[in-house]
Amino acid sequence: TALEAAKAALEAEAQADVDAAVAALAAAKDALVKAEVAVDYAALNAAIAEVEALVEADYTAESWAALATALEAAKAALEAEAQADVDAAVAALTAAKDALVEAEKQPDDNDQKPGDDDQKPGDDDQKPGDDEQPTDKPTDKPTEKPTDKTTDKATDKATEQPTEAPAQSGCNGVIGATAVVLTAVLGLGVTVVLKKKED
Repeated sequence: TALEAAKAALEAEAQADVDAAVAALAAAKDALVKAEVAVDYAALNAAIAEVEALVEADYTAESWAALATALEAAKAALEAEAQADVDAAVAALTAAKDALVEAEKQPDDNDQKPGDDDQKPGDDDQKPGDDEQPTDKPTDKPTEKPTDKTTDKATDKATEQPTEAPAQSGCNGVIGATAVVLTAVLGLGVTVVLKKKED
């Protein structure tokens, strides 16, 4: 082979033999054909997508800067021809993601402050008379129907009693007059009888 011939030429005494070995070895090297190696980029693509879904504002600037550097290296490894380079990029990106430090959240103006919705004493306390029913209905009922009935009854009694009273008084008058007449007649009869006995 060209490599073996080049090694043998190391002991050659003529320069021409050495030059010939160098030329043959260079030609053999240039004729080399790279073998196609199947590289799996699935894990690298998944790691990149997971990192790109994160929000920078949620983490500290220092930890995010380290992640950004690892992300650039991972994207460059998508063109790597060796599986080892791809695996190393995945490991570095995963480590940078796990090292992220969450930033402290600033209080939002719209956030509810403690005690805002606390019920103040007496806010919902029922005041006396709040649930009392208005006095319209109770006063309406007694003034409508009872007045009608009472007035009807009063008028009925007023119309009935005067008619009965004269009748009763008339009867009493007749009876009294009859009694007086009978008394007078009896008295006259008694006096007549007495006079006859005396005679």
